[in-house]
Amino acid sequence: MAVAQAPWQVRAEARYVRRSPRKVKLVVDEIRGLSVPVARTVLAFMTQAGAKDVEKVLSSAAANAEANYGLTSDELVVAEAHVGQGPTLKRYRPRARGRVGRIRKPTCHIFIGLSEPPELWDESSELVPILPPDADVVDAAVGDVEEAAPDVEADGAEDDTGEPYEGYAGSTAKEVVARLPELDDAALARVAAADTRTTVQAQIGVERRKRGLEEPAQAGDGAGTAAEADRTAAEPPADQDAPAGSLAEESGGSDEAPAAENDAGEPYEGYAGSTAKEVVARLPELDDAALARVAAADTRTTVQAQIGVERRKRGLEEPAQAGDGAGTAAEADRTAAEPPADQDAPAGSLAEESGGSDEATEAAAVAEPPEAADEDEAGRPDDEEKGS
Repeated sequence: MAVAQAPWQVRAEARYVRRSPRKVKLVVDEIRGLSVPVARTVLAFMTQAGAKDVEKVLSSAAANAEANYGLTSDELVVAEAHVGQGPTLKRYRPRARGRVGRIRKPTCHIFIGLSEPPELWDESSELVPILPPDADVVDAAVGDVEEAAPDVEADGAEDDTGEPYEGYAGSTAKEVVARLPELDDAALARVAAADTRTTVQAQIGVERRKRGLEEPAQAGDGAGTAAEADRTAAEPPADQDAPAGSLAEESGGSDEAPAAENDAGEPYEGYAGSTAKEVVARLPELDDAALARVAAADTRTTVQAQIGVERRKRGLEEPAQAGDGAGTAAEADRTAAEPPADQDAPAGSLAEESGGSDEATEAAAVAEPPEAADEDEAGRPDDEEKGS
């Protein structure tokens, strides 16, 4: 009796499964002709080790039917299920009397085909796969959309994907750093705003200093800007005479004022973003005013230590510490209490009573108190009384 064949099948297979074909065939025979939900239930409760491998192949066939042909897997049945012999792996192990024990590790191929139930089989039925859309149709649709959209592109703006530059998405920090010298100023600013990686930000700062660009304002620069504005407002214009008692008048009418900070509020040009090593390397090139500004602005221990070394080389005075005020006041009180060297001692002083001789003063200090002498005479008996 001829076995009816399904007009079409959705197949899945697993090759070179490390199971014996005979053992897997016992599992496959149990699900042949069952619907997909029932076959899954049977496999879930089977104790054979090959049931897990067969269940994976069944799930793959059901997924192929749904994704590639738009079918419902629960409405299909297992129309075909068989196991094929695979290559056998041969291994050997030593046995007694110098003999060799052969070890055979069989493999198998599992095939499963899903189709409609037999009562729905029809020779005229045809399985139509879900094909991707035609490439020409897609290109035509994209062209229509591009023609309808206005062709407006701002110079230096981001691309359609919102990236700082074309090809930025997915780039590593090393790739972004390599592209920085090729970017214009606008693209460099967009990368600085979009990329927060430390390596990229540091290289952006270096690139900005090379191009002479201003560093972007930080979150805490508002107070410094206000202070700079007050200082600028307090300074007289260049063509206006300095007020009486000003620094220029006291210094002999010189128009040169001490070097001040630059417009960005930095101790010297290029200070922003510099590492401690770079600041230390620049210290010998700075004048005294710039050195003082760096000492006030930079609190890093390495920089402060090198500033102290540079001050000692130039013979500059160390700045007053926080605890020097009390010592200065005590020194001032002691100096005020001591009379000058060329001033006579006040009347009734110790030097006057002793005739102005320092030897008498020392003798009076060394002399024994009278109370102690009286006590010795009255309290201790003579040597003769001790003997008697």
